[in-house]
Amino acid sequence: MTLRNIPRHWKLCIALSSLLSFWSTGTGLQACYYRAENEELRYMLFNPDLLQDRAWWSFFYSAHAQAFNGQYYSTRDEDQLIADWIAAVGASPADTAAAWACVFGAPSDSTLAVNAFYKKLKQKPAVLACYQALKQYEDLAAFEPAWFDADEKPEPEVYDVALQRVSTLLAREQNPFLQKKYAFLLTKLAFYAPDRVLFNATYNRYFKNVATPGILDWWAMHYKAMTLEGSYTDSANYFHARVFSHATAKMMVSRQFFSRRNMSGVLALAKENSTRADVYVLQEAINPGRSLEGIRQVYTLAPDHPHLPMLIGREVNKFEDWLGTTRYVDATVSPRDYWGERAVMGNWQRDRQYLDEFVKALQAMDDLAKRYPAYMNLVLANLSLMQGNGQAAALHLDLVPTTDPVVAYQVTAFRTVQITLQEDVRDRAVQEKLGALYKTLLADRVGQFESQKILFSLNTYLRYTFARAGLVGLAGLFDHYAVDKFCYSCVTYGTFEYTLIRYLDRYASTADLEALLNVYNRADKNTLEEILLKPHAHPHYFQDLLATKYLRKGDVVNALATLRRIPDGFWSTFANAQYYLDRDPFTVNEELLAGQTMITYTKREIVEKLYALDTAAAQDPHQRARHYFMLGNAWFTFTTHAWFMLSYGDGSATPDDGVYAIGYMNSRKYFKKALEVEQDRDKRAKIIYMLAHLSESKKEKVEYARQYEQYETTAFYGRRNCLTLHDLAQKN
Repeated sequence: MTLRNIPRHWKLCIALSSLLSFWSTGTGLQACYYRAENEELRYMLFNPDLLQDRAWWSFFYSAHAQAFNGQYYSTRDEDQLIADWIAAVGASPADTAAAWACVFGAPSDSTLAVNAFYKKLKQKPAVLACYQALKQYEDLAAFEPAWFDADEKPEPEVYDVALQRVSTLLAREQNPFLQKKYAFLLTKLAFYAPDRVLFNATYNRYFKNVATPGILDWWAMHYKAMTLEGSYTDSANYFHARVFSHATAKMMVSRQFFSRRNMSGVLALAKENSTRADVYVLQEAINPGRSLEGIRQVYTLAPDHPHLPMLIGREVNKFEDWLGTTRYVDATVSPRDYWGERAVMGNWQRDRQYLDEFVKALQAMDDLAKRYPAYMNLVLANLSLMQGNGQAAALHLDLVPTTDPVVAYQVTAFRTVQITLQEDVRDRAVQEKLGALYKTLLADRVGQFESQKILFSLNTYLRYTFARAGLVGLAGLFDHYAVDKFCYSCVTYGTFEYTLIRYLDRYASTADLEALLNVYNRADKNTLEEILLKPHAHPHYFQDLLATKYLRKGDVVNALATLRRIPDGFWSTFANAQYYLDRDPFTVNEELLAGQTMITYTKREIVEKLYALDTAAAQDPHQRARHYFMLGNAWFTFTTHAWFMLSYGDGSATPDDGVYAIGYMNSRKYFKKALEVEQDRDKRAKIIYMLAHLSESKKEKVEYARQYEQYETTAFYGRRNCLTLHDLAQKN
């Protein structure tokens, strides 16, 4: 549960990281060890894959250069090519898997012998010959040597032979399907040879200005774009934009090579509305900032552009990041270059105004609403929620059919937020409604796209909302779900016990914790309370924290009353609790050269003794000096070796150094009381030494130091003879 044995410079980092705002995720505790990953902290309730187009996955808005690091892609192009092969050999759709294995795999002869597609392929000699040529040269037509194997590239003579043979095959082929295959093979061989003259001649004859381009036409355009890189950048970018919009297999490479440096020059090459729209699409697909103007251009030029919904989804996720990550997660926005050095809240206000502008623009795009009714209603519902307009969001949600589980999950998440905007979350009937929705989201999350991120975001939103409503206890339970269940990189370097109370330690008052315990002990919990308290098998961690909070206020009576509700057996199950209190806080004090003892206590036993000593001191004048001295010593050691009485982080970790203020204050109070009645000179020397050590003002510290010098004949003074007046006056 603590950070006891850590280097001093790490403790300083943790102290700095504790300066968090009220709505923190709590991840600051780990800042010096491991920072939570930006993409995981990004607030995102809107599922960008509602239209379930895998080709878009790598281009969703993300903290990374590419979403999911660009590892996902669509096989739509390859699927179409396989369908063409099946048609060419007279096979059936049932042979699709077999065709995939033949065309895009590397099957052995024995495998081919039993392959259903290949059996039919052999019945078409011309098609078989083309297939065999493609397989023969597929490695040669895709050789891109890395720096470490550049010497392994085939000799030019090898390419010359291949180019000559494929050129011959192409020249005598009359079948359009096979002709296209040979032409594309020749184009690739010429690209990698390289033979730019042959490449351009083949490209211009078979692939340039095709009336109805197919997959190979777009793939050939990709290679054309690559031949222009470095020499004709605008033309290369134009071709990259065209390919991006029409060839799923080449989207990533087109995105990687595309540059927005001279967009006017690129747009000048586009002679038709559809081609200009393609340029704007790729421009906005890589734009981490505002894209409304580009989206407007695409909608005006080509309202039916297939990638337009992706751009809108990207913008929705940007709004969630810009407005939600900063407010609900208390983290910075994801992209590192977001608006340069502007202040976050300055961004927030401007982006909130931009949200209104964006919503107004979308509402005017009637064609989109007709083409994608459910999608656009979900988009506008979410944007309305971000505007704080629950009523408008509800109207849009009411129009969305929920027969599709993906859509239903999204509607449920949005309904949860909508209810918090229109109803009072302090009302237990409202909590019951929220609990039912929340339960559904937890139960149905498996298989839903990015459900973990959606649930992390929803929990951070609910944490913020419930805290603002004064339900800090429930907010702490939402924090546990958000940080410890739905954020893999939100590593917390504490024990399991502390993860259950981290947020409450930082933000809850004693009244908040008393209210939470009342909820815990309530027999008729609502659904939301049942779910949120499910990770908590018993209330003792809450009770321990409540007692600790009372001690931080110096309220020993209420701390003791709380600890007495915890069974003694609990402390042996509390990770390291006994280890943290392995020295007697009433007698062990390194400042007074009082070392180890064999006595250990539980937290309750220490508070019992605090109460007993204070009571006895008031009743028995003969023991008063001794009891007050022990109380002063105890409160002081609560800031040193017995820090577990006031903190969960050995000083600066949780929640901050302020938790020790009561320890210093009460220690001074009791040592002063002891000094008033103590007659023994050696003991008075110890008390004065501690008061000099604990004094807040330099003037008072020097005064006690001078008094201490009057006890130079005592045994204690002799044992500490290295501490001169100057040492004490300077000691902090």
